[in-house]
Amino acid sequence: MYFLQKNDEKFAVQLTNFSSKLPGYKDIFSISEAELAEAEADVFILHGQ
Repeated sequence: MYFLQKNDEKFAVQLTNFSSKLPGYKDIFSISEAELAEAEADVFILHGQ
């Protein structure tokens, strides 16, 4: 069962995990560099850095 956490801290962990694994699927799913950068930026914003 997969779901998004409602707690901000737990969601941040999920988003960080997703973002860190996404580059490994770049070629399989034709993910662009811009899309990878957006995912990294979302983590950056969420953590307030």
